[in-house]
Amino acid sequence: MHKYTVAAHTDVGVVKKINQDSLLIEIAETDIGQILLAAVCDGMGGLSQGEIASAIMTRAIREWFENSLAASICKSGSMISFDTFRVQYDFMIRQTGKKIAKEAVAESGTTICALLCAGGTYYTANVGDSRIYKTQNNQLLQLTKDQTVVQMQYEAGKITKEEMETHPQRSVLLQCVGATDHIIPVYGHGTYTDGDRFLLCSDGFRHKVSITELREVCCREQTMTKQQMEKELIRLTSLLKTRKERDNISSLLIQVEKQSRFS
Repeated sequence: MHKYTVAAHTDVGVVKKINQDSLLIEIAETDIGQILLAAVCDGMGGLSQGEIASAIMTRAIREWFENSLAASICKSGSMISFDTFRVQYDFMIRQTGKKIAKEAVAESGTTICALLCAGGTYYTANVGDSRIYKTQNNQLLQLTKDQTVVQMQYEAGKITKEEMETHPQRSVLLQCVGATDHIIPVYGHGTYTDGDRFLLCSDGFRHKVSITELREVCCREQTMTKQQMEKELIRLTSLLKTRKERDNISSLLIQVEKQSRFS
């Protein structure tokens, strides 16, 4: 059985007037230990448009967790199947996209990367270019794939991995929730164990930081307290601001710990 220590931080950055990012953390107690659902949404569209879109998205995924997902896992006593997760998530995303298009200003939208953890199994879902990383053997693995123009160009062999990081079109999305009629999330799944960590972040958190700098925080051998984790996210955010990151900067750091059945 597992439990989770979670730290979160979001910052408007040095250029924008409004923070269009939204963060979500939901944890429920069950017979198989804690269930965790985490998400980072990066709104876009200018002014309050992106802020509205990301807020609608986080509200929708929270309601899905509280009204359906957690109850399903509690009732079955095990993690839902990957196929069931995808079917439910697809429906939720499509309905939310319609709601954003109706309630938010025209051409508004949001990215969303979501992580579900229960019973040693994790599922990921991604629309856009927010990311999820996971520690493994002292390495930091990227679990999600960006849905961007530069990612498509890289896969076609037109640009290198290094060119992707500084390309002027690196933030041009292929789809996002609300601005795209046909939404196709990219899904993934795997396992985790005691001591593993997950990092969820908006693109503003990773543009001007190296994978080595991220690994130094996420791959520490010793267990960190919530306060230590928060301190590291704030430190990295401050570092990004000194490097003139222009976007909002948001991150979630999740640490998996062993949970006693009697605790």
